[in-house]
Amino acid sequence: MPKFTEEQQRAIDLEGENILVSAGAGSGKTAVLSERVLRKVMGGVPVNQLLILTFTKKAASEMKERIRKKLRKANLHRQLELLDSSFITTFDAYSMAIVKKYADNLNISSNLEVMDDVILSLKEDEIIDEIFEEYYDEKDSHFYKFLDAFTFKDDKEIKTKIKKISSSLDLVLDLDEYLDSYLDSYYKEENLNSYLKEYLKLITEKDNYLKKLINDFLGMIDDKYYNKVAELTNNYLASTCYSKIKENLNFKIPNLPKGSEEDVKNLKKEINNKQSELLDLMVYEKEEDYITSLKNTYPYVSMLLEIIKKLRARIWEYKTKENAYTFLDIEKLAIKLVKEFEEVRKELKNSYQEILIDEYQDTNDIQETFISYIAKNNVYMVGDIKQSIYRFRNANPMLFQEKYDNYKVHNGGTVIDLSKNFRSRREVIDTINDLFCHIMDQEIGGANYLDGHAMIFGNLTYENAAKVEDNCDMEILSYSMEDKEYETREKEAFLIASDIKKQIASKRLVFDKDKEILREVDYQDIAILLDRSTDFTLYKQIFEYLKIPITLWQSENAKAAYDLEIVKNLFLLGKKIYLHEFDTTFKLVYTSLARSFLYSMEDALIYHDLMDNKYQESKLYQDFKELVSDYETLSPITYFNKILEITDYTNKLTKIGTVATYRARIEYFYKMISNLEKKNKTLLEVTDYLESLCNTDLEVKLSLSKSDSNSVKVMTIHTSKGLEYPLCYFAGFSKKFNDSDNKETIFFDRNYGIVIPDIEKDCDLITKKLVVSKNRQEDISEKIRLFYVALTRAREKIIIVMPEQEDVKEVEDIVDKEERLNYHSFMDMMKSVLLKFSNNITNVKEIENISKDYLNRKEIVKEAKGEIKPLSFIDSNYSLEEEKTLHFSKETVGKKTIKEIEFMEYGSHTHELLERCDIKNKVLPTNITLKEEKLLSDFLNQDFFKVYSHMKIYKEYEFFDYENNTRLHGKIDLLLVGNDKAIIVDYKLQNTQDKAYLKQLNGYKKVIEKKLDIPVTCYLYSIIDEKFIEVSMI
Repeated sequence: MPKFTEEQQRAIDLEGENILVSAGAGSGKTAVLSERVLRKVMGGVPVNQLLILTFTKKAASEMKERIRKKLRKANLHRQLELLDSSFITTFDAYSMAIVKKYADNLNISSNLEVMDDVILSLKEDEIIDEIFEEYYDEKDSHFYKFLDAFTFKDDKEIKTKIKKISSSLDLVLDLDEYLDSYLDSYYKEENLNSYLKEYLKLITEKDNYLKKLINDFLGMIDDKYYNKVAELTNNYLASTCYSKIKENLNFKIPNLPKGSEEDVKNLKKEINNKQSELLDLMVYEKEEDYITSLKNTYPYVSMLLEIIKKLRARIWEYKTKENAYTFLDIEKLAIKLVKEFEEVRKELKNSYQEILIDEYQDTNDIQETFISYIAKNNVYMVGDIKQSIYRFRNANPMLFQEKYDNYKVHNGGTVIDLSKNFRSRREVIDTINDLFCHIMDQEIGGANYLDGHAMIFGNLTYENAAKVEDNCDMEILSYSMEDKEYETREKEAFLIASDIKKQIASKRLVFDKDKEILREVDYQDIAILLDRSTDFTLYKQIFEYLKIPITLWQSENAKAAYDLEIVKNLFLLGKKIYLHEFDTTFKLVYTSLARSFLYSMEDALIYHDLMDNKYQESKLYQDFKELVSDYETLSPITYFNKILEITDYTNKLTKIGTVATYRARIEYFYKMISNLEKKNKTLLEVTDYLESLCNTDLEVKLSLSKSDSNSVKVMTIHTSKGLEYPLCYFAGFSKKFNDSDNKETIFFDRNYGIVIPDIEKDCDLITKKLVVSKNRQEDISEKIRLFYVALTRAREKIIIVMPEQEDVKEVEDIVDKEERLNYHSFMDMMKSVLLKFSNNITNVKEIENISKDYLNRKEIVKEAKGEIKPLSFIDSNYSLEEEKTLHFSKETVGKKTIKEIEFMEYGSHTHELLERCDIKNKVLPTNITLKEEKLLSDFLNQDFFKVYSHMKIYKEYEFFDYENNTRLHGKIDLLLVGNDKAIIVDYKLQNTQDKAYLKQLNGYKKVIEKKLDIPVTCYLYSIIDEKFIEVSMI
C-alpha cells in the first residue's frame, strides 16, 4: 500500500488557491498537514514563512514537535533553527504577538497582559453598582419603570443579566457602531416584519407536521372512532390562515378504545405534544399583535442599551489603564490593526507563503475576519464539520459549511475530501455509516452524511495481518429497568465492569499499532465515554470495588474544590481579625476553619467559644492574631506561605483524600496569588478576589496529569476528541441534554438582538421563541456531531450500554426532522434507528456482581458504639448549593405584597433566634422580647427534645465539598446524632410539600446517611404551628 492515498497526496501537493480539506475521523489529516509543511520546506519555503494556527496549546505543541522530527530526519538544520521562531501556535497567541508588535499604532503599551476573568468580573460588578446608584440619585423615571418591569425583590438579578448581555456583545465586530445604530435598525418596520415572517414560517412548519400526524392517525383507527376524531379535527385540518388555525386548534381527541395498539397510543401522545407546542406559539389573536408587542419593548431596550454603553465604556477605560485585555479584546485589536493600518496589513500579507489552519470547523467569526484581511488566496484549511463540538466556545461550523459548498463548485477555492478511515475496523465503520446516514443531514447535523461525508474503510491490515475471529460488530448491552433497587448509572457501571472482565478473561485479540502485532487485550486498551463527568466518582467506586484498575480523565475545576473555600477563609479570617470585625461573617469563617481538617474542633467547643466570646483563647485565633500583627507589611504570597506553615496545611492533607490532587490545587492557588501580587494587589484586595472567586459562577480549570497506566480510562466525549482506543464503551445515554440556556428571559442573540419578555402580556416575544427554535436545531445538530465524535474513537469494537426500549419504529430513510428536533438524549437518537440494529442487541437478564457493597469504601468508617465523632466533610451526589437556590421569575412567582415580605422577614428573624438557643441546657438568648421568650421556651420544652436528649447536637451544620467538578455547599439547621440513628431538623414558618424543598432535604438526608451509615429521619419545625412534623421524602 502506498504511503499516502491519491486524495491525501493531492491534499499535500495542491497549490495556487484556497484549499479546504474535509477530513473525516481517522483519515490522517494531521499526517497530511505536517507532510505538506515538510514538502514546502524541502521545496525552499522557509518554515517561518508558514503561519500554522490551531486551537489549543497542546495541539500547537504536538504539531511543532511532529514537524521538528520530520525536519531532523531530513537533515534540514537551518529550518530547525527557524522552527522555534516560527508561528505554529494558537489564534490567541498569534493575536497577542501581533498586537504587541504593532502596539504603537494602537496607542497602547506593548507590555499588555491578559485580563484575569475574576478581576474583570469584580470590576464589572463595581461599575454596574456605580451606574445604578447614579440612576437612583437622579431619580430617573425611565430607570424606575425599567426596574419595575424586571426586578422582584432587589436589583441583583437584573445586574447579572446586564453583565451577561454585555459579555455576549463581545462577539460583535464594530460594536460601538452596532450599539449606536441598534434602536434605529432594530425597530424598522422592515426588520420587525422579517421576524414576523420567519415566525409565521415556523408556525406553518409546526402546523403542517401536526396535520400530517392527525391524517396518519386517522388512517390507523377503526370507523366508529374515526368518525369521532374526524368530527373534532375537520375544522382544524381545513384551516389555512393564522386566525382560522388559532380558532380551531383547541380540539381534544377523545380517549382511545380499549385494546388499541401501542403505536396508535404513541401517535396520539405525539399529536397532543405537537398541539401544545403550536398553541404555545400562537399567543396573540392577530398577526399584527406580534409587531405591536415588539414595538412595546422600545423603552426597556433603550434603557438597557444606555446602561450597557456606560458599563462598556468604563470597563474599556479600566482595561486601558491596567493595560490588560480579554482574548476577544486582543483578537479585535488585531483586526483593527489589519483593517485600519494598510502598512500592517501589507506586511503581514507578504510575510507568509501560506496560512494553514488546523481544526478549521472550530473557527469563530472574529478569527475568520482577521484571516480574511491577511490572506491572499493562500489559506489551507483542514477540518471536519462532523466533529464541530465547541459552540460553547463560540465556534461557528457554518463557516466551514459555506466554504465547503462554495469550494465544491470552485467558487473561491477547492475542496478535497479525505473519506478513507485508517483508524477502525470495517465493522466499526459500517456501523457508524449505517447510523449517521439516518440521523445526520445538512439541516440537522450540518452535513449531508451520504453526500461526501460517509467514511470508507481504508486500513486493509485489519483484514490481513490483523484479522481476528472475535466479533467486532457493534454490541448493544440492554438491561431491564424493572429493578428499582439500583439506579440506572449503577446498573450500567456494573454491566460494563462485568463485560470488561469477560473481554480480559476471553483473551480477546487487538491490534497493537505501535508494534504492528496482534496481542491479548489489556485494561489500557479500553475506554468508557460519558457525556458528562457527574458519574465519574461512581465508576471509580464500583471499579475499585471490583478490583478493575481505572483512571479518570478530567480537568479539575479548582473553584469547585473544598480546599479553595478553606484558602479563602484563611485569608478572610486574617482580614477580619486585622480589622477587628467580629461579625456574623467572622463567626461563619471561624466555624468553618475550626471544623476543617486543619483544626478539627468539636462543635460544642466551637459553639461555646463563640457564645461566651472565648474564641480569642483558641489556638485558631492565636495563630492568626500573631500572623496579622504584621498585616500591613505582609505581601499576599508571604501571608499565604505563613498560613500554610502555621496550619501545617500540606501534612494535614492526608486527612481528606488524594494528597497529589490537593497538592496540585495548592500549587495552582500559590501561582494565582503570586500573579495577583505581581499586579500590585494588596493582601486585602487578594482576600476580596478570593471571596468573589468563590461566589461567582466562573470556572477555574486545572489540568491534572493523565495517567498512562494499565487501566481502563473514563472520560467525557469532549475529552476523548483526538484519542482512540481498541474497545470503547458508551453509557449514560438516558441523561437528558442540558437546555438551561433556553430558560433565560433577558439576553442577547446575534440574529435577534436583545430579547426581553412582553411586559404587558407577561409572556415570551416571538424573538425569544425564534431563538429557542434556532438554538434547539443547533443544539441537536451539535449533539449528533458529538455522538459521531464519540463512536469514531473506537478502533475495533463499539459497545453501547442502555436500558431496554419498547415501541421502536421502523426507519427506511432519514429520521423525520420533527422527530430529531425532539431528541432529548442520546438514547432518543439510538431509539429512532434501533430496529436497524436489532441483531446487535444482547438482552442482559442479570447483571453479575451488582451490589451496594461498593459504597462501603475505606473512606467511610462506621462510628464506634457509644462514641459519636464530629462530622467532617462528606461526599455527595447532590449539588446541594444549586438545590437551595431558588430562581424567581414572573412566570412562577410574581411580585410580593408588603404583607408577604413582612411575613418572610419575621420567619428569618425567628430562625436566627432559634439558632441562638442553647438546646442542651435549655438556655434562652439574651435581649429578646416577652413574645419571643414565650416562643423560644415553647420550642425548647417540646417533647421532641426529651425523646432525643441522648443525642449529640450540631446546630447550623455547614459543610463544603466537591465531587465530579461540582461544588457542594449545605447548611443543616439542626442535626442530632445518636449511636444508631440521626435526625435532621429544618426550621420553616409552616409546613410545606414544595418539591424543590423536599428535594433539598432529601439531598441532606442521603449525604448524612452515606457518612454515618445509620438511618436518618427528617423533621420540619413549624414556627407558626410550634410543632415538629416528620417529612416524607420524595
